[in-house]
Amino acid sequence: MALKFMMLGPLVAMPLVLASAALAIQETPSESDSPPPPSPSETGSDTFVETWSDIQSNRAQAIQSIGKAPQLQAMRAQVRNVIRKSPSDFVNATRRNVIPELYQNEIAQFLVSVGYGPGDLPKAKGDAASIILAAENAVTGSASFADKQILSQMVVRAKPVSITPDTSLGDGFNSTIEFRVLESYKGSSAPDETFKIRQFSDRPPETPLQINTEQEFVLFLSSENYKFSAFKQRGRPSSASQFLGETFAPYLVQNGQMFPLGEGRPVPLSSINRGTS
Repeated sequence: MALKFMMLGPLVAMPLVLASAALAIQETPSESDSPPPPSPSETGSDTFVETWSDIQSNRAQAIQSIGKAPQLQAMRAQVRNVIRKSPSDFVNATRRNVIPELYQNEIAQFLVSVGYGPGDLPKAKGDAASIILAAENAVTGSASFADKQILSQMVVRAKPVSITPDTSLGDGFNSTIEFRVLESYKGSSAPDETFKIRQFSDRPPETPLQINTEQEFVLFLSSENYKFSAFKQRGRPSSASQFLGETFAPYLVQNGQMFPLGEGRPVPLSSINRGTS
């Protein structure tokens, strides 16, 4: 399987725009400075390694800005103990001795960006490994719904309430979407509580943003991810309000099924693990 950077290249999807006709929001990549690394077969391993290193360096600056640089260093060590091999795509690359370290760092950066610190991993080695392996699935674009639930601080089914253009916060985003919780699957939120996420749209300022308040979504959220994303947007996270960031693309809920707005297959709503803490 070819290595894909769904999240980090997500860490692209931080934050992911709710890009669908349902919400009528134009999707714009939040990391225009960080395209996915090129394939070594296309441009050579030297270019691949240099591009990947530059992308990770930019992310490391955002992680430092949110005060998580020490956690990243410790997380790398934990990831290294679990992920020891290079992706099979690169076994013949001329820089294959460098690629495992970059690959491990990709996973560590993702974990820190969504709010995991080394002290947050379970003490049991097997349980800690399962979280790291879920993160590996995320950065290679093969995360299951269960992986996404494990890696998010908060998972809810919610309806959008409103969308408000707002560029005054200086966080690099230009609109705020408020949601009302219908059901909580992970985290401390309760039904009828509301929360807000920040988004970026490249629509002209005079174009009204519209939202369908009757549709339901399952969202994967993290407060740490909002802070990380703001710095990646060349802004600063707002201290005036508590916003959440999206760790993965949401799912649209229809007729008992969840349809991913990103890649993936529909998942029955009944399959959600409601016991995840």
